[in-house]
Amino acid sequence: TPSLIGQDTKAYGSFAFDPAVGDLKVVKFAPEFSHDRWYQAALTVEGKIANLDVTYAGAYMERQINAQLDYSDYSYFYDAAYGHYITDNSLAVVDPAQKIIGNDHFTKNSHELRVASPTEDRLRFVAGLFYERQTHAIIQDYVIDALGSNLAVPGWPSTLYLADENRVDTDYAAFTEISYRLLPSLTLTAGGRVFESNNSLKGFFGFSENWQTLTGFSSGMLKCTFPSPIPIVHNAPCTNLDKTTDEKGFTHKLNATWQVDDDHMVYFTWSNGFRPGGINRVDLGLVHTPPYAPDWLMNYELGWKTAWLDDTLHFNGALFLEEWKNFQLTFLGPNSIPIIVNAGQAQIAGIESDVLWRATDNLTINGSAAYTDAELTQQFCSDLACSKGAPKGQQLPITPRFKANMTARYDWNLDEFKAHVQGSLVYNGSSWNDLRTIERGITGKNPAYTVANFTGGIGKDDWTLELSLQNAFDERATLYRYSECTPTVCGAQTYIIPNRPRTIGLKFSQKF
Repeated sequence: TPSLIGQDTKAYGSFAFDPAVGDLKVVKFAPEFSHDRWYQAALTVEGKIANLDVTYAGAYMERQINAQLDYSDYSYFYDAAYGHYITDNSLAVVDPAQKIIGNDHFTKNSHELRVASPTEDRLRFVAGLFYERQTHAIIQDYVIDALGSNLAVPGWPSTLYLADENRVDTDYAAFTEISYRLLPSLTLTAGGRVFESNNSLKGFFGFSENWQTLTGFSSGMLKCTFPSPIPIVHNAPCTNLDKTTDEKGFTHKLNATWQVDDDHMVYFTWSNGFRPGGINRVDLGLVHTPPYAPDWLMNYELGWKTAWLDDTLHFNGALFLEEWKNFQLTFLGPNSIPIIVNAGQAQIAGIESDVLWRATDNLTINGSAAYTDAELTQQFCSDLACSKGAPKGQQLPITPRFKANMTARYDWNLDEFKAHVQGSLVYNGSSWNDLRTIERGITGKNPAYTVANFTGGIGKDDWTLELSLQNAFDERATLYRYSECTPTVCGAQTYIIPNRPRTIGLKFSQKF
């Protein structure tokens, strides 16, 4: 089974707004746009050897992104905080408006071969091999048009800062899973995966020698490895980054499933997960220094899937507890370069559930909800004195404590047509964007929000016409808050990424 899929997307303008300027308004000093195109080719081969199912799956993906973003906040706040350094060749202070011209090229090549025994056997197994190689060629060109050539990165006119790097991630794995039907209603499953991962990042990042000497900023040509007649990345002025990490490990899964009867099932799963470590471009000199280590997740889950009232009511759910060890945290460090550190230990406990009720032949109601208590179980220190960071018990970012949604749909016959109306409510609780106490106090909290959506339509035979009203009451939800550079420097200029405003749509579908 071969497949080919591709997409070409062009976007213009900013997806965020500045509440200090007005609702859905923003001030930018350079045009913002992106051109993102990708394709993926895949091949699946399925067959049998004796009574074993054999499957090969391979895929290749290539993606190119060209973008430009206004980055004037960085120039303004750093220039004001550290002295007016942005000058021309005559040392006259010039317009610090800055933009990022980005070119990113990604590839991903993956292969998997697996063998499985017949599903009806009392003892069943799956075993296989996996390989994946990902590459990312990075060019991030930070341009100030009026910048003097004496401050620019050599070979890159008007470039204050340059990132010209190549990243390669390679993963190897072998896995197996064995299931045994101990009793007609009880099945035990055990699985394991051994793996090796390799991560490398090479090239150049930072400022020119003159800029580093003038400002004292650490990243740039003064950290290059000389003599360097041929830079590792050919567009770079020299090489100051050549790092590699390698990890090996084992993950497991244990599961017990009890089929109480045809309508009720409960299960318990104990499993762990792994995320490879990696490379930071700069050494912070803090408690946690690059490279960052792998993080692990230990998961305990007790769940159920049930049907009631002659299969008209379905009630499913799960209780879960996750112990997150050495978890990886990303934030903007010196010079606003992203850094990943291991923030210590955290715990995530909660319950999630969904209900589907066919109330009548025409009316269906379904809903789901989740409560998640995610917090640090030890203090995180982002400096030697532990005066910065987050205390034990701090709520983890991104995930709200409570989320819920509900949908009701009514279908009926309207003369020769099939008609339907549907309404839904989506609730998302409040959340933070940063783990650290000082930074979350600067950028603020995302408030809870509720969004209502409605649709209605008619159809006949092989066509359907549907009218939709999304975000019917034009709720202005905050999905994310950020500043363009380190919040303690640029946090006074905080941007909000909102949800989609009220949207009316008309969709016609035709089957052939």
